[in-house]
Amino acid sequence: MATKLNELPTGHATPNQVLAQGFMANAPLLCFGAVMTSAAVFAGGSLPLAYVLGAIVVWLWINTPFQYSKYLASSGGAFYMAAKSLGGLAGYWAGICYVLYYTAFSAAGAVYIGVAVPDLVRQLGWGSPPQLLWVPLTIAALVLPAVLLYSGVKPSLRYGLVTALIQVATLAITSLVIVIRAGHLNTARVFTPGLTLHHGFSGLGVGMLLAAFGMSGSTATIFLGREANQPHATIRRALIGSTAGVAVIFVFVAYALTIGWGPDRMSSFAGSAIPGLIVIGHYAGAFVEVVVALFLVNSVIAAVLSSAIVVTRTCHAMANATLLPRWMRHVDERRSTPTNAVICWFVAALVAAIGAVLAWGTVTAFVVLILVGTLGEFGGHLLLDFCLPVFAARRRVWRTTFSLLLPGASFISIAFGVYYTFVPPAFPASVGLFAIGGALALAALYYGLRRRRASPAERVALTTAIDRTGVDLGAEGQVPGEQVQPAGLSRAPS
Repeated sequence: MATKLNELPTGHATPNQVLAQGFMANAPLLCFGAVMTSAAVFAGGSLPLAYVLGAIVVWLWINTPFQYSKYLASSGGAFYMAAKSLGGLAGYWAGICYVLYYTAFSAAGAVYIGVAVPDLVRQLGWGSPPQLLWVPLTIAALVLPAVLLYSGVKPSLRYGLVTALIQVATLAITSLVIVIRAGHLNTARVFTPGLTLHHGFSGLGVGMLLAAFGMSGSTATIFLGREANQPHATIRRALIGSTAGVAVIFVFVAYALTIGWGPDRMSSFAGSAIPGLIVIGHYAGAFVEVVVALFLVNSVIAAVLSSAIVVTRTCHAMANATLLPRWMRHVDERRSTPTNAVICWFVAALVAAIGAVLAWGTVTAFVVLILVGTLGEFGGHLLLDFCLPVFAARRRVWRTTFSLLLPGASFISIAFGVYYTFVPPAFPASVGLFAIGGALALAALYYGLRRRRASPAERVALTTAIDRTGVDLGAEGQVPGEQVQPAGLSRAPS
């Protein structure tokens, strides 16, 4: 039960449940079915090398929330961290980026179910499903996570813990079977750049970024900052644990699939609907293929649930900070969940999913929604990377490697991804630019007008409202749990 009216409970989620949030957000089986196929389009037979390099890149990305989590914890996650660094507008932007990212990803997951299930039925030889089957499948993919989350975060995370174990075990066992049965086909050539499909090192670089994107979901753990038990330590452990676990399993899976398909034939791998299932069916049999297909659908549901947790917690924190409508902060006392925010997430994701399919068709809709989500994630990451050196300098916790060099390298790698994906701005990438750019412009306009009309007392009240959405440990060495107003942020947010 919430400790106060419209507040989320504290210490509600165990370390294992927070770890499960990281695994759910990474969606190992979903990435096995979708992201890995996209990375293979560019990396080809060098797919395992792309995942090794992608694992290195994702550690650069994870450093930023890890450093912040030493001092800050909030259900607002990135919103709170950016606001504590550069003020209210930076926090507002970061919050909007992550809300749009995870809402678009939820919608994309639902559309993927609507596309993948009929493809699976055809691929398994079970006939031709009805053309409009995508409609109930898409709705169901959002209804199930909404019902779980409406019932509370604890049952949601318990489900997440079970499904994370199932996904990791499934991928590890099936990959091991493939590697063992491949026998003499095993080779180290796949860890060299000579097997890429497009433009040598350029193709490897794009494959690396796609691989990193598929392993970057661990950041979702920071949005449990209020509900986690001992959040500052728990979230850092979850960031490390989920990232390390996902990186190891993905490299192994990428190797197994590449060996199983054939390193020199990966162009046909990239052109197949769900090639990973084909490889599993070939080496482990049709029954195992069907079981993995069912677990893949479950993986999508879990990923959508994880996204919903992020969106609802961010909206709740921003509503408490008076930057979103106040009714979104309502917390059901019996379920200890922000029910209004859950309903808003469900409606927004459903409208985005159905609207995108009606506008562009199922396949293009999935790509558009993924691109909107990608730009939202990249925008949020870029903002936090930019904010971290400022935060470290103000707090006098500066360490050049972790406060500047790693965030700088992360910023550059993400900027490269943004440039390659969205420049020149042509369809469907232009939809992402319009959606995220338009939302940030409107947010800046609203915030600027509000601040201009506000009295000095109202500006201070806004800063105080933002401060109250999280727990700030202050400088190193202070007693954990003590609320501290950081130096330099007693003024109004800028």
